[in-house]
Amino acid sequence: MNYQALDQNKCEIRLLTILTKSESTSSLRNSQPCPQPEHLFCEIRHYPLKHCSSLDTDRNDQTFIALSYTWGSPTDKEMIYVDGTPVRIQRNLARALQALRKLDCVQQGRKVWADAICINQADSKERNREVRRMAELYRTANDVVIWLGDSDFGSDEAIDFINNLTAAAKIGSDSAKQFLRTVLSLSHNFTLWESLTGLLSRLYFLRML
Repeated sequence: MNYQALDQNKCEIRLLTILTKSESTSSLRNSQPCPQPEHLFCEIRHYPLKHCSSLDTDRNDQTFIALSYTWGSPTDKEMIYVDGTPVRIQRNLARALQALRKLDCVQQGRKVWADAICINQADSKERNREVRRMAELYRTANDVVIWLGDSDFGSDEAIDFINNLTAAAKIGSDSAKQFLRTVLSLSHNFTLWESLTGLLSRLYFLRML
């Protein structure tokens, strides 16, 4: 994949547009080697980061999601297509992008920033510079999405519990306490704690230890 240098005077970043399946299918005949319909297709463009926070947030084509994830095994890779060029990326990132493609806002044009693709990893000077301003980028993003990985045994139960507790807490502390009392009173919910332990033991939460 060929990168054009970012314009530092404009404080540029690269953002991905994840194409819908219909848009991807229309691009198949223009790409070599011949991809399969299940492959992910993206476009990458330059945007001035310092202007992103002032863009109209009602327009999904002018806002972006910053993706937070773990890179995963460097040998476990999948093929995606960026501007028609085949690019091999870590499987965990490919799965995250495939999940994001299902979101309505992404289908309507909201862009995505993912460091492994949006930073030229072969250019050490650019990589070091962009890593230093990642905190600013995450602050500027309209949304930050954390990808913990594919669902497995118990993970959906753990996520449902967290979402329900969050919803109760938004109502008030008494509501949250009552929710927890109800959960604790159900003896069959011992599997919930195993599910939570499994979720919180994922690599994403362990990478800073």
